[in-house]
Amino acid sequence: ERYVERVLDSSRYWVLKIVNGERHAFIGFGFSDRNDAFDFNACLADFKATFIDKVHEARAAEALPKKDLSLKEGQTITVNLPGKGGRRRVPQVPQAGYAGGVLAPPPSTGTALQTGSKATEIATTEPAEDDFA
Repeated sequence: ERYVERVLDSSRYWVLKIVNGERHAFIGFGFSDRNDAFDFNACLADFKATFIDKVHEARAAEALPKKDLSLKEGQTITVNLPGKGGRRRVPQVPQAGYAGGVLAPPPSTGTALQTGSKATEIATTEPAEDDFA
């Protein structure tokens, strides 16, 4: 039985059913902002998916007959894994121009930045004074 239902002609109003034993009452409520109404509706959907649907799924699973999936006496399982047949797998050479989803190799040493005395000389020279003063 449903205790919170959306009003048919509005997306911002709901009816709440309150039950006390044999007695029940219906209370209507609504939101002035559509975003708040949407959030409330999303919370109801999350609650239903988390609690209500899982209870129904568990009851349905219990009602199904149990299957005996155990191995019978004398039965064996054989697993054939590709590449594990005793032979070593020959690695394939990647095609030219294709990196296979890997980053390109680093540049050769000829194009690397120089880190010698020239670099320290440039860093230690003082900046020129401005002639604007």
